[in-house]
Amino acid sequence: MKRLTWKLPDVLKAHGITSYQLEVKLRTSLALETERLEQAQKSKKGQQSEIQRPVGYSPNTIYAWCKLGTVPERLQTSTLERILRALEQLTGQDVAFSDVLAWEDESA
Repeated sequence: MKRLTWKLPDVLKAHGITSYQLEVKLRTSLALETERLEQAQKSKKGQQSEIQRPVGYSPNTIYAWCKLGTVPERLQTSTLERILRALEQLTGQDVAFSDVLAWEDESA
């Protein structure tokens, strides 16, 4: 029988990255993304709409994701994309989706 396997803790360990380093990188990236969205909204003259902010996450959530255990119950694709991007920035290497989340036999 197959199951989803959360491999983020293994990736962090293999590259000597701490959960704190990942959390800081994600928080910084989220702040930059929010700033870009705000700038884009401000540049749309004459249109008044509420600024759409990206969905954030708490440091405790990120630390939980960095521990060995089960796959996160709720993981948005945008968050997974941010995690992959942060890992690439921290490692200086390409990171594949399958490096973090895999569909594999339970015995693996």
